[in-house]
This record gives sequence, C-alpha cells and structure tokens, in this order.
Amino acid sequence: MKNIFCAAAAAIVLMAAAAAETPSAIFDDYWQTALKEDPFSATGSGVSDYNDGVPAVAPSDHDRRLAQAKAFMARLDALDPAALSEEDRLNVALLRFILKHDIALAAFRPWRMPFLSDSGFHTSMGYVVAATTFRTESDYDSYLKRLAALPVYIDQNIENMRAGIAEGFVQPKEIMAGILPTFDAQAAPAPADHPLYEPFTRIPAAVPKKKSDHLRKEALAIIGGVVIPAFRRAADFMRDDYAPNAKAVVGAQALPEGAAYY
Repeated sequence: MKNIFCAAAAAIVLMAAAAAETPSAIFDDYWQTALKEDPFSATGSGVSDYNDGVPAVAPSDHDRRLAQAKAFMARLDALDPAALSEEDRLNVALLRFILKHDIALAAFRPWRMPFLSDSGFHTSMGYVVAATTFRTESDYDSYLKRLAALPVYIDQNIENMRAGIAEGFVQPKEIMAGILPTFDAQAAPAPADHPLYEPFTRIPAAVPKKKSDHLRKEALAIIGGVVIPAFRRAADFMRDDYAPNAKAVVGAQALPEGAAYY
C-alpha cells in the first residue's frame, strides 16, 4: 500500500508540473540552453556570461543537443493549444519550426563539414572578437580563457572533418583554392600580429598598467603557444588530407544521402 501511495503521489506531482508548464518557461529555457551551448552566439547576442568559453562540437555534444531539441519539442507538444494566447501560439509555432528543422538536419550530421566556400569554424573567432566588449580587466581575463580553450574547438572540428572524409561527406574541390588561404592566414602571423591579439593593442587606460602588461604577456604566450599551432594543424590538415579527398562534383546532391540532405 505504501508503494502504491508513493507511486500515486509521484504521478500527481508530475501531472501538476505538466499542468503548470507555460510557453514562457519553455521559451526561457530554450534561450538559456542555446546561449550555454553556443558561447560564440551568446557573445554575438550581447550576452557576456559565456565570454570565456567556446562551443563544444564533438559528436557527443551534437547528440546532446539533438536530445535537448527533442525534449523541447515534447514540451511544446504537451501544451494545450486552446489555453494559449494568440501571441503564445505564434511563438510556439516559430519555436516548433526551429526545432523541427534542427531535428531533421541532425540526421545528416552536417557538423562533419564545418566550413563553406568563404568562411567556417576557423574564422568564427574573428566575428566573436568584433562582438566582444573590452572595457574591464574581467573582460580581458575572460577573453584569455576563451583563447586558451580555442585549440580544443579547432581540434574537434578537425576530427569531425576526418569523419566526413571517411564517409564521403566533404566539400567540392572547386572551393579549395579559395578556402585554403584563409586557413593559412590564421596560422602565419607572429603572435603580436595575429588578429586575435588586436584587443590587447587597445586596453583602456582604466586598466592599471601593471595589469595591462600582464594581460599582453599572457595573450602573446597563449596565442603563440597554443592558438597559432592549432590553426597550423588545421591548415596542414586541410592541405594534406582534406583537399586531396574533396569531391569532384559540385552540389549537395553528390553527397551521401545528398538528395534528402538537399
């Protein structure tokens, strides 16, 4: 009897929680999850909470995001449409469209091909830096942590592309001549000349000189010690491994399951 009572009580709690679910709670959870999962986009959206991080892009991370998307879709499905305001119905429809797209696209594992003809994972930090606010010591400390974490992000993308090569999910040879120099450009400069060092050339006067000197020293050590070598690994991989295995035919339909992917 005690077990039956506990089970019934648990069911009641779950039913109450489901009944208390609101579209606003789902939207807020989705937004916070999206910011946490993609620190680069968070910075671009003006949210500085994750300015010290980079996206995690290993296959297991993409699996986690797919599970999250399915969970959010289930929460939307559990809502009573008749109880929603016109605004909520519109917002639910928009989020459902985004989730449906994400879930469908995930089946093709597009993360195996993380660049286009003119940009990609290797250029994303440049846009992030442009969106980052550099006013305080804390801003620079966070950026140093982000720089130190960048090689893991680069290496994960390299491994993802290795999987793409093994499975024939690769970009065409047609774009290689244009994209390879963008990889080399990230690996070539001296640390002080690297675009990612630029924020340290304009440290505000409000930051004490001793701290400014320390920040610059740390930045040069990180960029020269781990960031540029990571970009060099990516550039070498693209030239020696990826380009020779790029596909001869242009168009998504030439990829495995290309027609469905397209």
